Amino acid sequence: MKFKNYRNPYTNDNRIYSFKDLYNMPFGELIRNKQEVLGQYRVLGVPTEQELQSSGNVIWVEAYKRDDGTEVKGHWRSKPDGSLAEPRNNQKTKDITKKNEYGTVTGGASEVKQEIKEEKDIPEMTKSAESQENIIKNLPAWEVKMNPEQEYYRIAFELKAAIKNGEIPDWMKEHNDIRTLDKIGNEENKKALKEKIIQGAKENGDTETLNNLDKVYVVTAKMDSEITKDIVNNPYFQDELKNRLDDISQGKYKDSSFSIDFPTSEHKIVADFNKDFSTHNTIGKCDVHNVELGQDGYIHATIIDYYNFDKHNMTPRARNAYLQQQNGRLSNYALMIPIRVKLKK
Repeated sequence: MKFKNYRNPYTNDNRIYSFKDLYNMPFGELIRNKQEVLGQYRVLGVPTEQELQSSGNVIWVEAYKRDDGTEVKGHWRSKPDGSLAEPRNNQKTKDITKKNEYGTVTGGASEVKQEIKEEKDIPEMTKSAESQENIIKNLPAWEVKMNPEQEYYRIAFELKAAIKNGEIPDWMKEHNDIRTLDKIGNEENKKALKEKIIQGAKENGDTETLNNLDKVYVVTAKMDSEITKDIVNNPYFQDELKNRLDDISQGKYKDSSFSIDFPTSEHKIVADFNKDFSTHNTIGKCDVHNVELGQDGYIHATIIDYYNFDKHNMTPRARNAYLQQQNGRLSNYALMIPIRVKLKK
């Protein structure tokens, strides 16, 4: 079982729960940590204490007391590249990793520098990518649709096969309209989508996409989709619109756009960590087009993004996805999200 560089898909934390941890965890605490535990289970499983103790890819963090007096139990963490920590067997490791109020790692772990590997295909990562692909593909469709990050990630897996056999699965169409770029009727949206696709394809050296622009698929999220709801209710997005409200009211963005980069909750911008983290991973940086204030009091806009993965992002999940993308397992597509939002007071 591989533990090195593990990050929980819901919290981005490198803590690993053992079978013993979950067995001894109070029921209330287990409920509070439900999504974090499920996230680990889907990606890593639940290892035994023996498996963790015998692994050189984890470190044992001794129990300690935080500055606010909170007692933190001893626990396991994944070892990042470059870590000099030893397995618990040697009883020499004492990690005092802490986070300040902004989520920034302080203490011993802040000195660790990860090795950045630029190779296109790293065997160990490719094997991990294949395992991750199987996990995503085997999740029930109803479960995938509840999490935008999983849903649009899985679409990238299955869209390639759907294109080949000419059949789009029903679960994909339930909350999304899927068509090729040449079938987009709104010329302004088509132009913006084309520019975004070209930009993304050039950044990744994707000549196949550049040579077949009209046949790139555009996935348009419907108003009742989870990703649309998450964006509309995202406080960071709401704040961006409030800050630009005067310009929006004057029609400045009616025929133009502005960019937005959804952050993570580690920066204390939103309270709902899971939804915000999903928005950050699913959308990240995107363009907001044709923003205008309607007579109904709602702000109308169209979010446009290109669903691909950055080769410079070395977090395990993103790195795996990038390798899948480079090795032809993923289908890159354009993502369009019509927005109708009423600003909260």
